[in-house]
Amino acid sequence: MALTANRDTREIVGALVRLAVKAGETLYAGALAAIDSDGYAVPASDASGLKVIGRAEHQAQGGQSVLIKRGVFLYKNKAGDLVAAAHIGGYCYVSDDETVQGSANTNSIIAGVVRGVTSEGVYVDTEWYIDGAAAATAGASAG
Repeated sequence: MALTANRDTREIVGALVRLAVKAGETLYAGALAAIDSDGYAVPASDASGLKVIGRAEHQAQGGQSVLIKRGVFLYKNKAGDLVAAAHIGGYCYVSDDETVQGSANTNSIIAGVVRGVTSEGVYVDTEWYIDGAAAATAGASAG
């Protein structure tokens, strides 16, 4: 039934997610953070079943809560598998929780959409990439 009066529609800030950190793990402030298949926050890596969520806003250990922010963040570019300007608009992949690479590795864990490449690193958009599906190729278009 359609509204016939004002409605108090609650909102959460979509760029912020609070998750419990998996037991035995530590997320450091600034880390590329992922969610595992059990719904826990973990440092991003090439581990099966992970989906990158964004950047950890503070340090947290197993059992603690961590605030993760979605957005565009600068991460290291992996020597030997560099993300290049040709990747802009396509996906880059997780090497570790502070490094991204240009081609898919064993589990094809997508870090996000490449928004820029500089001598300092790669600007990775973790807000645009939301479905967790692996891209077919390193240069696959994300929109």
